[in-house]
Amino acid sequence: MKSHYETVICPACKAIELLEVKHTFPLWEYSGYCSKCNQLITKDSWDSTGHIWNEDMMNVLFKMKNNISRLVIITDPPYGVRKEEAWDDATLFKKKIKLWLDECFRVAEHTIIWFCANRMYPYIFSAIKPEQFLREHVWNKQPGNQFAGASNNRVWYSLEPILVFTKDKDKTTHNFDPDVKWNYDDLKYDSVAKKIWNHPTTKPVGLINQLVQHYTLPGDTILDPFGGSGTLAEVAIKTGRKYIIIEQDPEHYQTILERISNINAQTILFRG
Repeated sequence: MKSHYETVICPACKAIELLEVKHTFPLWEYSGYCSKCNQLITKDSWDSTGHIWNEDMMNVLFKMKNNISRLVIITDPPYGVRKEEAWDDATLFKKKIKLWLDECFRVAEHTIIWFCANRMYPYIFSAIKPEQFLREHVWNKQPGNQFAGASNNRVWYSLEPILVFTKDKDKTTHNFDPDVKWNYDDLKYDSVAKKIWNHPTTKPVGLINQLVQHYTLPGDTILDPFGGSGTLAEVAIKTGRKYIIIEQDPEHYQTILERISNINAQTILFRG
């Protein structure tokens, strides 16, 4: 059976380690050695801060409980706009969008933050109830990086919508951090070139960090069912949040594991 990975806190030296969890019947096997102090970390001392799955998101979400406490979803799903990419086909998007959103609403406690393309608004809003829509932010992509090439192939959108859905408006808004500065809903960040993480739609760390700081609190769990290159995992680790990352593509999954390993090697910079 397939395994998944978790980041765990070593009980001896408090370092954060990325360890494999092997799936065996009837129980998963939890054990590994800390690379910094060589302490054996067993199931009894396993303190998980994050999960990384190489699966279809529906398979993982299906196993999760309803209304998980302190679970917020921030995700960048396929938009259905890249004809040359099978994973981003419009037909697939239209077929799957309601299933994706239904499962996200089922497992989240209150908030779902959803990157999208404006041409897909009709399909997205037909899949939710009117009262579940809270607000819209806009990622204002600055010229440069991917801009020229994307303009030529007619894929580029300089303004990318970020929709905020809620199951409980009071719970969504009570998390707002007054120290996070917003320029209305216009969030200006450079795009990330594909060559950085070998992924065509990587989101800027600063942008994801701003959303995380505004809509979650330290100790919350952030779920990204379309993990991409793992930007959300990086932000979660650096801001004291837990995370669940699901990525179906094996190559992007390996990129996420490598990215997290590099971050964990530097965690002393981020722990207070």
